[in-house]
Amino acid sequence: MARGKKVEIIKTIVIDASVVSRWYLDEEWTDFAIDLRSDYQGGKLRLIAPYLLYYEVGNALRFSKDLTQADIIDALKALLKTQINIIFFDEDLIGKITEIAFLNNITVYDSSYCAIAEEYGYKFITGDESLKKKVNKPYFFSLKDYEFNKI
Repeated sequence: MARGKKVEIIKTIVIDASVVSRWYLDEEWTDFAIDLRSDYQGGKLRLIAPYLLYYEVGNALRFSKDLTQADIIDALKALLKTQINIIFFDEDLIGKITEIAFLNNITVYDSSYCAIAEEYGYKFITGDESLKKKVNKPYFFSLKDYEFNKI
């Protein structure tokens, strides 16, 4: 590496549906979710999630009173274009997912995000405060506290 060259390290963050759904819904802390998405689009972040993210976001949008079916289709197509890095389950991850689910009395859905963060050493950001309280780990951050330089 040449002297004086600045090397930027891209931060890798696990995000869940409570963050991504705020890209399309006006809810509490939406501004933080939009900031996170802007940092991702600007190349500052690498975003990772389990494959079930698409289904969970679709479900959250489906039960919004503000969106039509066409709005949801458009939002999910836009989500696919964001190219979030998707993790598929494997035998090792399944063990971690179930362990976290039982230890913290949470769903397997929620524990899948936690397991990815824990297994790969990434930080995890959620907009689900009850989940944050149940799983109080150093890798776990609340969306309401999101600032790029603080994670």
